[in-house]
Amino acid sequence: MAWGTTKKIFGVCGNFKFEFVNLTNVKATQSLIKPVRMNRIHFVSTTNLTDNTDHLAGQTLNWSGTADTNVTNEIKDTSETFDPEIDGAQAHNTTDNRTAFVTYKDADELYCHKGGLADAVYDLCPDGNEVYSITSERIVEVTAQTADDSGTLLIIGG
Repeated sequence: MAWGTTKKIFGVCGNFKFEFVNLTNVKATQSLIKPVRMNRIHFVSTTNLTDNTDHLAGQTLNWSGTADTNVTNEIKDTSETFDPEIDGAQAHNTTDNRTAFVTYKDADELYCHKGGLADAVYDLCPDGNEVYSITSERIVEVTAQTADDSGTLLIIGG
């Protein structure tokens, strides 16, 4: 992974679950974090460790791209660097209006599954040139906004 964590702290407050993650070296533009025991993320906030300003950006996963190679039952995008934490996210082929769940294969390939992750594989991008989006309410994407790329991430969910 492109980022390093020093410690994760998590707990429950009322009806909400929370998690603090200390991050270092958020160099990649697509670093993913799966919170512990959360079904849905409601709020994400980041702060820098040295001057308490927002040098990091955190949001629920929302990527887009274009497949560039036809590989049966996979999204293949050689311009992308996928993260292993992407497992379970939903991919949508916006060209053909098709949807599947994805699991990580390698840096530029994802396996596609119809229904749940244990279900049969599915050819989401049959032509290998379709526009796709990948989203998840259970995965946080963190990006560095400045050269100072260390900080703390707060995730609140249910």
